[in-house]
Amino acid sequence: TITGITAVATSSAADSLSVTIGATGDITNAPNDSVAVATAADNGTVTLTGPTTAAKVGLGSTGNTATITLTESTYGSVNINSNGPYIRFMPPTGVTINSIVSSTDGAAVNLLEILDGAASVPADGSFVLTVSNESDEKIETADGVTFVIDYDVSATTAALGDAITFTIDSDTNVSGSVTVANVVVGTTTDVGTVPDLTSSANAVTLATLDIIEAYADALSANKIRIIAPAGISFATTAALTGLTLDSISTTFNANDTLNLTVAVTGGIDTLSITPEAFISSTAATGLASFSIIDGDINGATPAGVTAESVSLLYVGSVDAVDAGADVAVNTGYSISHAVSGGLGDLEATSSSDATATASITDGVVTIVGVAAGSATITVTDTLGATNTLVATISAAAAEPVLTAANESTAVITGGVTTDGGTTFTSTVTAGDQVEVVGTIVPETAHVGESADIIVAVVDAAENIFLVTADGVVAYDGVNIPAFSTIAELAASNDIAIFNFTSSAAEIGVYTIFFGYLLEDGTLVYNSEAIDLTIAE
Repeated sequence: TITGITAVATSSAADSLSVTIGATGDITNAPNDSVAVATAADNGTVTLTGPTTAAKVGLGSTGNTATITLTESTYGSVNINSNGPYIRFMPPTGVTINSIVSSTDGAAVNLLEILDGAASVPADGSFVLTVSNESDEKIETADGVTFVIDYDVSATTAALGDAITFTIDSDTNVSGSVTVANVVVGTTTDVGTVPDLTSSANAVTLATLDIIEAYADALSANKIRIIAPAGISFATTAALTGLTLDSISTTFNANDTLNLTVAVTGGIDTLSITPEAFISSTAATGLASFSIIDGDINGATPAGVTAESVSLLYVGSVDAVDAGADVAVNTGYSISHAVSGGLGDLEATSSSDATATASITDGVVTIVGVAAGSATITVTDTLGATNTLVATISAAAAEPVLTAANESTAVITGGVTTDGGTTFTSTVTAGDQVEVVGTIVPETAHVGESADIIVAVVDAAENIFLVTADGVVAYDGVNIPAFSTIAELAASNDIAIFNFTSSAAEIGVYTIFFGYLLEDGTLVYNSEAIDLTIAE
């Protein structure tokens, strides 16, 4: 029995700690020998390497492989635990290992064949490789041991975007992880104008679809599937552009699926395809949505990676877009009318925003006159169909001049119009479209100051009401709520005071005052009111 022995070994792997047993005292014939207890070398470190670029697989794919290399810097790096030396491979959720084949010195062995049954496949799904003997030779860094792992990806438990990472450990001396693949995040797609097509027994060209892969070499050895909806089937040709390919082929399955089998060496990751299809009379009317399936997926249905769906055509008849008749509008005023026909969201654009602007909301196009001249207004629907009208913009009539209060040098003009600023009047009829407008040219010293715009209405009974952004309130003799606020008064400020359709309930005589209130309490307004009479 030997206790209390402490030895310090040098860094040389040849050094060793020995215990010498020999005769002591009066003991005779005792053995005299040296027994090696341990070498001087520390347990080694292991470098874990795998693919430099992760491959891409689809949900539900089978027969994927990855090669992982373990490279030791010394021997003795695999520690012994209660089960003996081991290396453990742990796959992520949704991945099943079929086999692990190890290769050293040109010899290959299926590691699963030498594992000890269920004991080697724990409940967590990892695979434990038991090692029968410690290495008694140093494994050079340049050699290493390679493990080829064959694995499947579940379509039910794996998730889009998951990295397939094998965690590898061996007690405490080998630890790390290697990402060998990514479950495809999918593709981004872009589609141009969607054609408007009725059912046709002949092949018709669909919209051009751009597919942009998520990884640089993701197309290699994979398929991209474009699946048509019910009632639509692909023709036997499709125009393909945008790729420098070693090979590309298209096939058309009975389940209305277009398969693009692509082999790429240059890492090209974008393709454009303009497929042709037959549209049956059974196809549903509306935008036809095609599923884009990405990855090397088994099965005829999109049970794998559905990147997204994209509308490639519209089936059915659509009324032509009608932007309406040409319009005339004065500068500073607007005109609106409903647009008919078309499909989906409509867009309105002007050929010259400097002359007239155009917008559309809920099928109503609004054109605002900016400067004298003409502009073409184009209305476009989701399918790309267009229709135009011409807006002629004229200078508005001069607003009546009103006298500024407080003997101010400000110039205030304003008036009532029912024809968009062509003429001004003081009397309107119930049912007229009435606009009350004004312009404030402030005193020179007030330009650039912050100001509240104040609007007041006095009825025939001399009741005073102040108009605010939230409605009309009775004047309490003290507070003066703002109609609006201008951060910096300009040299000229246009004020849209009222725009309404007059009614019988509003018949009466009114006087309207407006102006601006500075932060120091200075109030400038029109002492000569705008008169408005609403008659029957």
